[in-house]
Amino acid sequence: MRGLLRSLRASSAMLRNIRAIAFLLVAVHAGVTPVLAVQAQSPRITMPGEAKPITLADALRTTLEHHPTLHLQRGDVTVARAQKQQASGQFDAVLGSTLGGQSLHTPLSRLAQSQLPAGFQSSDSSESVAAYGFNVAKQFRNGISVNSFTGINRTADNLTNRNGLNTSQSGIQLVLPLMQGRGRDVVGAKERAAVMEIGSRELDLRRTAEELLATTAISYWNLVAARENLAVARDSESRGKVLLDTVNALIEADQRPRNDIYEVKATQAARIADRIAAEQVVGQARKQLALDIGLPATDILTVGDPEDDFPNVSSAIQSLDGEVLQQYVATALRVRPDAIAAQERMAQARLLLRAAEQFTKPQVNLQLSSGYSQLSEGGAFSNFLGSWFSNLHRPDAQAGVVYQFSRGNNLAQGQKLEAQAKSREADLQFSQLQRTITAGVAIATESVQDSVLRLQNTREAVTDFRHTLDGMREKYRLGETSLTELLTVEDRLTAALSNNVRAELDYAVSLAALRLATGTLLPASGAIETDATVFATLPSQDAETKTQWR
Repeated sequence: MRGLLRSLRASSAMLRNIRAIAFLLVAVHAGVTPVLAVQAQSPRITMPGEAKPITLADALRTTLEHHPTLHLQRGDVTVARAQKQQASGQFDAVLGSTLGGQSLHTPLSRLAQSQLPAGFQSSDSSESVAAYGFNVAKQFRNGISVNSFTGINRTADNLTNRNGLNTSQSGIQLVLPLMQGRGRDVVGAKERAAVMEIGSRELDLRRTAEELLATTAISYWNLVAARENLAVARDSESRGKVLLDTVNALIEADQRPRNDIYEVKATQAARIADRIAAEQVVGQARKQLALDIGLPATDILTVGDPEDDFPNVSSAIQSLDGEVLQQYVATALRVRPDAIAAQERMAQARLLLRAAEQFTKPQVNLQLSSGYSQLSEGGAFSNFLGSWFSNLHRPDAQAGVVYQFSRGNNLAQGQKLEAQAKSREADLQFSQLQRTITAGVAIATESVQDSVLRLQNTREAVTDFRHTLDGMREKYRLGETSLTELLTVEDRLTAALSNNVRAELDYAVSLAALRLATGTLLPASGAIETDATVFATLPSQDAETKTQWR
């Protein structure tokens, strides 16, 4: 009888074990395939407006169209054009015209009245004057100045010139600088420097566009990474739920102590918290991308999930060596807009320095003038204008040298010292930029190489940890390992998946940094536009054979 009871109890325990093992096998099988449906979903605040998926090309195009910084930089170009226009005003022809008249009454003394010609009786002298003049003055870019003039004067009085006397003068004057202010490089220095500054500001605009595009691409990859990290957190939470159900089943089957449930529940709660944090990071990455692409405030919440994946690793990475690095540095120094702008500003500073040095010389001008005067008598208006066409005229000419020099010459000497300092500053800035470019290209190239090696190892780690986890689950089912060891392997798999996402992000970011460092994000000239594929390829690699790693 006792043997029968022991046999029944053994059969019952065996049935419970069979049910537990069957449930465990189903759970383990479910744990192999990631499940995205999770428990305890955190409530999310919904905002008005529909979030739309976004591609990298869309983000780059929006940056170039809407980013406020680019609009500000374009304003700087407009300011430079305005300054050039102001500098060109020095060589504008200046037109001048005068028209006026006056009447003068002077009382006469008794002595003066007694000396008047016979028949004239007056207690005062009245004189009327009318004048008209027109002149054109212009300075040429070689320093020569021209001033042409013409004018008519009419005078009449009540004593000796009652009919009126009309005289006209016409002529031209040339001023030829012999020392100070001579030559195109000196006189037109400000205008030429202003033209060069326009080019420099346009180059600054292109460099700003490159920096904004790189920032946009990095923000886009950060959003991609945030989404993938969220998938990793959800996968970890799903595996934790399966394990929680499995341990519950084993406890009910008396295969595991009841204390095991607390460790599993604590781990699951931590994984839920990690998933909530990952969701928060996704939301922050979306809004950061909206800011970086320059969306207005009303559209900040319209950025949805990224549609593009991380760039694939190119086989051209293997060709990176010291020679390629030198080529990248040479390319950057040749095509980067900020490097070209720095050289332009060096030339601009030297041009202004030469002009400042020349203006320290004394001012010695040769002045040549020639003209003629004409006379016409009569009080009619035709006589007033007729003096221009009168035959009573005589030519005149004048030549002379004008010398002028400040004893201390402090103004010119101070301007020279200032120009020397600015020229030296421009040279030092270009030298510093060369150092920065060389180091930046080297660091970016090494980062690309290191990120590829890291990416290879993180992918191998993910594969190996998946196999390890499958083995640990089988050992736990057979009672050959502890729950803590199983949870440790699961956490290490989650960490490996996160490290892999980070390595993918580092590779994408390093490509963007290399493109920015070499100045190959935009065409060398023409319209400011870009292609999203530049953020997935190496510079100067037109045809690449890509390796599918994913």
